[in-house]
Amino acid sequence: MQDETPAPPAIVIRRSAWRRYRLVLAGAICTSALVAAPVSASSPAGAAGPDALHLPASWEGKLPGADGTVHWHLDLLPEQRYRLRRTYEGKPAPNRFDEIGRWERAADSPRLDLYVAGEKRVQFLLEADGSLRKLDTAGKPIASGLSDRLEQLPHPVLIEPHLKVSGLFIYMADAAVITLCADGNRLPVAMEGDFRALQAAYQKARPAPGEALLASVEGRIASRPSMEETLPPQDTLVVERFISVSPHGSCGTS
Repeated sequence: MQDETPAPPAIVIRRSAWRRYRLVLAGAICTSALVAAPVSASSPAGAAGPDALHLPASWEGKLPGADGTVHWHLDLLPEQRYRLRRTYEGKPAPNRFDEIGRWERAADSPRLDLYVAGEKRVQFLLEADGSLRKLDTAGKPIASGLSDRLEQLPHPVLIEPHLKVSGLFIYMADAAVITLCADGNRLPVAMEGDFRALQAAYQKARPAPGEALLASVEGRIASRPSMEETLPPQDTLVVERFISVSPHGSCGTS
């Protein structure tokens, strides 16, 4: 279920921007500790054994919902982050909803838990054949007789999530970085779309140099060329609609 929106033209970035971006990124690293959701250290992603995960990886399947069938697409990424897309079949638009967060392995168990900003959302059981079996809120198999599994795809097919996000945003020296509240990921922010509105609101708040402010936007996480030509493309936040900037808020508070 990939988004059909045509990819925008590649961004041309000056070499000098890379040095400025590294300065902004250094400040964002200090910020990230404030927003990262808890991750279990007892069961690492690369643990050896028959239930070891080789990431990135994608799963898909149709699961029953409260009012019809829901097509699920789940990407598990390194550093214990995930992307989830749920499409409600037969429903009028908007019927597709994306989500990002963090996952963790339960200690001494093949169970996977998905979290958004530290709040547990969904639980799965990693089966011997590589499929994921959806569990109920108590972490038990669902005894309904209906489909409860997502099958692993032969190769990862990563989605570009479209969603509302909040995060700690820094703009300095013509470079912009945001640390997302949902999963603690640090992303460069593309200077396209509605970025100028975000930039103007940040500057109007008159933060101290390198100070992070809580920003909320609607956008997508897309692959963009790296600011360093020798590095591969990187995930980047593309702002589609600016919502707000708060000089007093932080992740987990309003």
